Amino acid sequence: MSENNLSTLETALEAAGLLSTVTESETNLTVFAPTNQAFSDIQETVNSLLLPENKEKLVEVLTSHVVENKVLSNQLSDGMTVPTLSEAELKVRITDNEVYINDSKVTKADVVAGNITIHIIDKVIVSDNFGNIVETAQGTADLSTLVTAVVAAELVGNLADSNASLTVFAPVNSAFAKIQDTVNTLVTSADKQPLQYVLLTHVVGSEVFAGELRNGQEITTLSGVKLSVEISNDQVFLVGPKNRVEVIATNVLTTNGIVHLINDVILP
Repeated sequence: MSENNLSTLETALEAAGLLSTVTESETNLTVFAPTNQAFSDIQETVNSLLLPENKEKLVEVLTSHVVENKVLSNQLSDGMTVPTLSEAELKVRITDNEVYINDSKVTKADVVAGNITIHIIDKVIVSDNFGNIVETAQGTADLSTLVTAVVAAELVGNLADSNASLTVFAPVNSAFAKIQDTVNTLVTSADKQPLQYVLLTHVVGSEVFAGELRNGQEITTLSGVKLSVEISNDQVFLVGPKNRVEVIATNVLTTNGIVHLINDVILP
């Protein structure tokens, strides 16, 4: 690798037995290359992956950054998917002339070294071993109340739709617990519409990565309720008609959209 800030990637490729495969390839390859800082940001995970017993997982993670073929930045388009050597597919997003691969931002593009084209990124890419929005929520302990509500509202089909491209601002369990009496009433009611209205106020009909949120931005949800975005000291808030909630975790990738976790239920 010709860039000075890719030494950790080189170390990881060598540990995985992939360094010569990548650097001496006779075929064209494209590498989405995390910087040293990107690896440092998940240092405990990196330390674990570098253990000999985790070599198979390390190979999977690294090959999720490699594409067979030369892919220059001008060939990337918003919404396209790119298959990798691990068979994971990466999602490309372009917003304000910035390119994201999954939720990793391309900070330098089109570094060509022999048969390798390198795009430097600011985060290690998480492989797409994930399900749809509902399956992802079911596999997340802190979203169990949300799952119960979605089932009660008969919205599973909507949020599991493989043809959909959605963003869900997902309240964690403690958020629902703050309004437990209201939750109990809505979930047990024979009339599904009030619960559907509340839940769809947390759903946007397109994918919105955290990096695309802007201070003052207005977002229209599937319920028709509009939310405004507030960003202060790197904290992101959504302001609805009756309350303000904080985004506490971002960019959980699913096969049919993005999930961001929030600390309160948005009250429409």
